[in-house]
Amino acid sequence: MGKLIRKTFPKIRLVIINGESLYQIDGRKQGPNGKREYRKSRKDAEKRAQEIESGFKLEGIEGLTLSADLRNEALKADAELAKHGKTLADAVISCHLPLSNDRGHLAEQMGNSIKMIKGHYKKIVRASDVELFWNILPNEIQARDEKDFADIESELS
Repeated sequence: MGKLIRKTFPKIRLVIINGESLYQIDGRKQGPNGKREYRKSRKDAEKRAQEIESGFKLEGIEGLTLSADLRNEALKADAELAKHGKTLADAVISCHLPLSNDRGHLAEQMGNSIKMIKGHYKKIVRASDVELFWNILPNEIQARDEKDFADIESELS
């Protein structure tokens, strides 16, 4: 298990892996959220643990599962939408309604009331724009998918 260095979240342990002493930062908060990371020095491990702790205080469990790149992309998208007085939630709701008229389910998923959704989301988004919206992929997912596609192509040839 290793020697416990830090008892509070995220815990730090001194562990030996393949004969090498490493500091394990356990960023798992509940279930699969977060991950274990390793550093060679105690100073680096403590610095990373502090970053994880600060991020958790700001963003909760959801922040542990999003990469920094994905968070940055979401922030950029949010900033673009803000120029038009809109939010990411507005975009999701507006582009979901044309696909499903189940306002009750949508309200539940988005943490809103049916009344609020009916009152605020009256403008219908064109089907072509809805399709474009749902085909937007974050760079890291696009890169992963392109790599997977390239691997499949090389296996077939």
